[in-house]
Amino acid sequence: MKTPLISPLEKSTEATGVKNLLPDSETVASTGSASLRLVASRSVKPRLPQPESTLETRTQELVKKQPQELLNRLAMKYGMSWSGIAQSIGVSVQAIRKWRFGGSISTENRFTLSKVVATLAILEEQIQDPAGWLEIPLLEGYKPRHLDLLAQKYYKHLLDLAFTYVKPEEVLQSINPNWNTEMYLEHEVFIAEDGLPAIRRREPHGQS
Repeated sequence: MKTPLISPLEKSTEATGVKNLLPDSETVASTGSASLRLVASRSVKPRLPQPESTLETRTQELVKKQPQELLNRLAMKYGMSWSGIAQSIGVSVQAIRKWRFGGSISTENRFTLSKVVATLAILEEQIQDPAGWLEIPLLEGYKPRHLDLLAQKYYKHLLDLAFTYVKPEEVLQSINPNWNTEMYLEHEVFIAEDGLPAIRRREPHGQS
């Protein structure tokens, strides 16, 4: 079975009203795509530390805490916006507001919230401003941000990027083999000869 291509790239998410730039991690993992097998089979050096194993341990510890505490930690300690928090969990901002004031939360969302907090805690060990880093595109000139990886549950990919175990191009290739043509921003802002900002068409990565 081939990896489903994103055409158009952005698929809508009914629960959040947010458009996803990437297929979710479960979809990609279930396809058995050649690109994923290629990346997984590459000869790599032993990884120390292994953030993905630490992530599971921390998530199990955090899931015992109250949602209000975890939400405040994301907002106050790590500086994430409420909309960013909502996107990272896959819910609406209204749902986040309900949880902040003691509303009920499903077991699945509670676990995801805990995993997002655990991910930010690990990122903070490697990156000074993890919330700001999440808003940055993986690769200049391309749409997917680190936050999009988090929202689509690509936790391992995200941590591997933060610890520089992989390159952005490798992550994009493993998720969508056609990333070079389907995910790039068609236009860019540049300073023209008259010194004023202007817009021009951008060529895909690796093309001239």
